[in-house]
Amino acid sequence: MSKIGIIGDRDLILGFKALGVELFPVSNKEETKNALEEAVKEKFSICFITEKWAALVLDEIKNIRKSTYPLVTIIPDASGSTGIGQEWIRESAIRAIGTDALFK
Repeated sequence: MSKIGIIGDRDLILGFKALGVELFPVSNKEETKNALEEAVKEKFSICFITEKWAALVLDEIKNIRKSTYPLVTIIPDASGSTGIGQEWIRESAIRAIGTDALFK
């Protein structure tokens, strides 16, 4: 069975537990890096990460992007979107189809 995880502030991600998503509550950059490493090591299929924490570990996420698993998806947090997640999707679309067809 595929594993799905979410990295973010404890209060924000707690509700995902009811959906069977494994939680990685973080409160600093080091914990965020460790959570990403665990998702890779444990072969998660998908790992969601909130924009707040993704912004601190973008280099690590870019390195993970080169491998097959996990698919890292950046999502907004409670404070709203900073645009990092949307930019990530735009870059992925350009890599997949060769053009910026989604956001033109």
